[in-house]
Formats: sequence, C-alpha cells, structure tokens
Amino acid sequence: MAQSGEKRKGAPITEWKVDPGTGKCVCFIRHAQALHNVFDENLWTPDNPLTEDGEKMCEAAREEWGARIFVGAELVVISPMTRALQTAYLISGKDTTKQPWIVTPMCAEKLSGATCDEGIPLDMLKKRLPWIAELQGVAELRESWWTEPRKEEELRVKDFLDFLQRRPEKKIVVVSHGAFLEYIVGYHLANAAHFMMEADRMDIVRESQRSLNIDNCLSFGFAMKSLHAVVDAPLWALRGIGTREAGLLEKAGLKTVKQLANWKCAKWAEAFYILAPQGKEGVVDVHDKAGEMNINAALVKDWEGYSLKELLDAPLSAFEGVTEAKSKTFEAIGLKTIRDLSTWKYYKWARAIVTLADVEKLDGSS
Repeated sequence: MAQSGEKRKGAPITEWKVDPGTGKCVCFIRHAQALHNVFDENLWTPDNPLTEDGEKMCEAAREEWGARIFVGAELVVISPMTRALQTAYLISGKDTTKQPWIVTPMCAEKLSGATCDEGIPLDMLKKRLPWIAELQGVAELRESWWTEPRKEEELRVKDFLDFLQRRPEKKIVVVSHGAFLEYIVGYHLANAAHFMMEADRMDIVRESQRSLNIDNCLSFGFAMKSLHAVVDAPLWALRGIGTREAGLLEKAGLKTVKQLANWKCAKWAEAFYILAPQGKEGVVDVHDKAGEMNINAALVKDWEGYSLKELLDAPLSAFEGVTEAKSKTFEAIGLKTIRDLSTWKYYKWARAIVTLADVEKLDGSS
C-alpha cells in the first residue's frame, strides 16, 4: 500500500508488467473526450459519443502505448457506453478479433444524476456501432440496461475486481469511466489515459492499515492525510466527486470541503428535513406579519409562506441566491430538489469532517 505522501500518478507504464505471484496485470483505460466533457448542454444528452478531438486522442494513445498493450492483451472488458466502446475500438486499431471482448455494465459509469451517464436502448446502440453486435455480453444486455438496480459504488467496484481476479486471462484491458475508475486507481484519470495495475495491488487497493480512518469517503490521495488537510482540500478529495462534478460545484462557488460543509443552502435544507415532520397541517399564511414565524431570508419571494414539508420538494432555485442557471448546475450532479440536498451524502461527509477536525490535535497529543 502507498505510504503517506506517496503518489501513484507516476509516468505512464506502456508495457505489460505482470504480478510475479499470479502473473496477472490489468490496464485500466478511461474513455477519450466525449461531448459532455466539453459542452455543458451535453450533460443532458444520454450516452454521448466521442468528439473529433476524442478520436484524435485515441489515435495518439494507440501510437504512444495502445498498440503494444492491445497486441499483448488476452481479454478486453468494456462498459456498454458509446464513448467507452469507441475508445476501445479506436485504440485497438479497430480489431476485435485478436482476443475476446466482453461488454458489461459491471464497469459502466456511476450514475451521477446527469443524463450523460445513462445509456441508450440496446437497439439504438447496435445501429450506432454495428461492430459490437457479435461481442460477448451484448446479447445479454437488457434494452434499458442502465435502469437495472445497482449496488453501492464501493460494492460494485469490489464485485468487478473480483470478476477480474477470477478470469483465467493474465493480461486484461478494461475501458471504463473516470468516476468509476477513481475507486480503483485512486485519482480521476484524464481522457484516454491508462493505468497499469498488478493483481496484488487490486487486492489491497481499498484496504486500510489504520484503526482510525474514513477511507470509504476519501479519494486515495487523501486517505492518509489529517482531517485539517482534508478540510482545506478540493472537493474531489471526497470519494465519488470527480473532476467534472468538482468543476460544476466550483461554478456555484463551492471549491473546498470546508466551503461545502458551511454552505448555507445545505444547512437550510438539512434544517427543513429535520423539522418538517414536526409541523402540523396549517392553512393560515402569516409569513409577512411582524412577530410571526417565517424563514423569509432563506427563500425567494415566490416561495415564502410554504410549509417545510412543501419546501422539501421545491427546486433549489427556491433558495435566495440560487439562480436558475445555478439550479441547472446542481441538477447535473443529481440535486434537483431541496430534499435531495438535505440528504446529500457529500454535504454530510463534509460537515462531519469539519466537525471532527475541531478536535484533531495536529501534534498527536492528548
């Protein structure tokens, strides 16, 4: 396991290097640039294809390392998303015959709430990419495979790593997505980037050697840092927030874990959620009367006077200071209503981390 201060983002390995014990190695590849990586409007279009620049990335990757990796590979495993399939096809030299190719939703992207992480019907996918029709796993895909129930991401990742370990092949290529692969490699891979991992690393990638840890909610590079360091870290320090989500949140003025923990809208949303069950049904609106109970300063005028229960189902633009544009940004990461924000795990994690940082002794003293 990496020691404190050690980084895993070294120079890319461009040759197969197998584990001496098992003889196994996996090359994890993130898809090349797709439309939603460039244009915000494509966050709301499903299963985006690669851009022209994304296709050029694949050509460059093939020339630099991809040809050697695919020639030596004994198995290729790909997400059913168009961008991943295209990336694998182009970096391989458009050759799916040298080794088995398996298409599986086991390594599909995490569903973030944005439409771009959803698939398209299988019939449409096969018309878009006719060459996938005979690949293993395609016939088993359901027409709307991305709507099938899923485990939590950590469990899904574990199942996928177990699947790779059980495979008899020794040299495996996996083409997947940034947020999903971050759980495995420890950081958000750039488009068309790759990471070589031997079998022993897969066994320990998510293990911790410390009794006090919060590894399951931190990206690998922050798992061994102090709480004080995490508090001032960028939002992608929280496991599951990738560079795209962090970039969207930054547009809304939220850059660090501390800023998220102290975000007034999240505090208001949480307060609504806690107190809503304690309210009785009422019909008399007195929010604009002096001396009467109100929460006017938190809301735009059109939403003043509503009950807490009603407000939980309101859009985030009901909050004072959240414009329609910002509300759209939050929708792209799955925050469509005040209720969504009130139970958002990343805010809860951030708030808990900031709270515990107040009782952390940096010198380790009692």
